[in-house]
Amino acid sequence: MSYTISKQYINAYKKKETYENAINLLAMMVIEEISRKEGRDPSDVLPEFLASDTAALLFDETSKFWWSGPSAIADNYRQEQARKAEAAAGNAETGPQDAS
Repeated sequence: MSYTISKQYINAYKKKETYENAINLLAMMVIEEISRKEGRDPSDVLPEFLASDTAALLFDETSKFWWSGPSAIADNYRQEQARKAEAAAGNAETGPQDAS
């Protein structure tokens, strides 16, 4: 029994692989920009970025978020972090709610 892989399948695989490589490169460009602007090491920014909603949106093929470019994606990430910090500060100020 011999297997043949269609040229169409190979081209689709290469296209998917190329897309994933491009998104990974874009993510690294975003991480570099965040690191530079915040004066932080990229290895510290990497796990935080990958755990963010911004990264989830970037890696979602259907979102087309990558069209925004690295600077806009980095800005979106910083806005997300600011919202989360604001929410955390608001929760810290109010403290636990008394159930009485």
